[in-house]
Amino acid sequence: MAKTRDYESDPRCLSSLSVAAGAIDPELLLSSPNAAAVELLHLPNSGGEPIPFLDHVHPFDRASIEPDLRAAFGEPRSTTLSCRVGTERIWCLIDLHLGAPCADGLRFVVMIPKRFSAPAQNHAGASHAAQLASRDDQAEEWRRFAYTVAHDLKVPLVTMESNLLLMEQDLRAGRGGSLTDDLKEVGEAVQKMKRLVVELLELARIGRLDLVAATHSRVMDDIDVDSLVDQVVREIRTGNPAWQGTIERIDSLPPVRARRTQITEVFQNLIDNAVKYSAGAESPRVEIGCRRQPDGVVYYVRDNGFGIPRHDRTRVFDLFVQLRPDAAGVGIGLPIVRSIISSHGGRVWVEDGIDGLGASLCLVLNSLAPQP
Repeated sequence: MAKTRDYESDPRCLSSLSVAAGAIDPELLLSSPNAAAVELLHLPNSGGEPIPFLDHVHPFDRASIEPDLRAAFGEPRSTTLSCRVGTERIWCLIDLHLGAPCADGLRFVVMIPKRFSAPAQNHAGASHAAQLASRDDQAEEWRRFAYTVAHDLKVPLVTMESNLLLMEQDLRAGRGGSLTDDLKEVGEAVQKMKRLVVELLELARIGRLDLVAATHSRVMDDIDVDSLVDQVVREIRTGNPAWQGTIERIDSLPPVRARRTQITEVFQNLIDNAVKYSAGAESPRVEIGCRRQPDGVVYYVRDNGFGIPRHDRTRVFDLFVQLRPDAAGVGIGLPIVRSIISSHGGRVWVEDGIDGLGASLCLVLNSLAPQP
């Protein structure tokens, strides 16, 4: 086996390592993964292009591992971190060893598996242990979810409480001049809480539909995606009369068999987001199209707006994440999209938008073979 330190002088050493290994750059892009790393992370064929490492880290580990990884690039020494990597079906807890800085700012990385959280079919007795580990993971996810929801509901409550207290003090002192501003802030806080509750109910509805679909697989429709998208575009144009841009379906989109209401919701969210975040462009433009690749048809909605920084392209699918503080909404749209697409056996991710500007939200529906 090649010595890990040999990578600093010859990256080809990676292929001869028996443990999962690769190189990671300051943007947290993984390059030169060896065969063991490809298998461990369930990596797609990227044609040799670097792959965002965080895309293959467990959603609830990303928030903690990202700053640690970035901080590690400011240190001249090697370091060891822990996180879960893989897919939604098979997660593996690993020790992540980052070597000292080497050529082009890269860090050599070795991934040592510690525990799988899904059944290992080739290991007798591993299924029960993996089920227990999976329950632990689910319990942790629910704890984090509850914390996030409680935090986001508490913020408008604190705003209302503090403003009501100020209003009471002003009334007792005979000062009524600021009551209008205080009432306005209370009203805004109420509306924010209302939006949060509505979005949480929507998220719960998606979960219930997923459960029904899992037990009644016949709840599927033959969908003309062209007609569906055209209808969504008409509705969004009607709802945004002040938006002076172009929305165009640039391809004939293959029909699929799926749950119509949920796929409609996916395109409503993605197109509405594209319209919202391209509003600042000189000539706002939104395109809906598709392309074929080995693992299925990729549908995309892209724009030429603000875009999404590469290091945030995984985080935007987490609950209540908003990259722009002045944006409308509460940050549940993309988590709902991810939930729907996952329930259909697919995946969703972010790429660069039109001509390298803006963002492109891509989704592949693996289990939904386009109809002939």
